[in-house]
This record gives sequence, C-alpha cells and structure tokens, in this order.
Amino acid sequence: MVQSKLTDGEKSQLDWWAIRHKTNCIDLLKYISMYFEGVYSKELMMARIKDYEREYIEAKPE
Repeated sequence: MVQSKLTDGEKSQLDWWAIRHKTNCIDLLKYISMYFEGVYSKELMMARIKDYEREYIEAKPE
C-alpha cells in the first residue's frame, strides 16, 4: 500500500475541493437546463461559467 505524503490540512483542502467541484458541476447542469427552458439568460449562464473559471484559476497552486 502506498502511503500518502499529504498533510491533514492538504487532505482537508482536497476534500473541500472535491465537494466544491461536485457542487459546481451540479449547479452548472441546472443553469444549462434552465437556459434551455428559457428561464435563465445566456448572459447569466456565461457569467456563472466565468465565475467558475475565476474560482479554479485563483485556487491553482503557484
């Protein structure tokens, strides 16, 4: 068995990001669905995608 070299803090951060990524994916699918139903505008959907992009770029390690 391979031992993880991650600290508890790093593991917690990875767990948080896994949950956040899952939530973002679910939300994005909802926004796309609402867009196709005519409930959500294309501009709002694209703005949300830009928010996701910014969030992931800011979280990248240096």
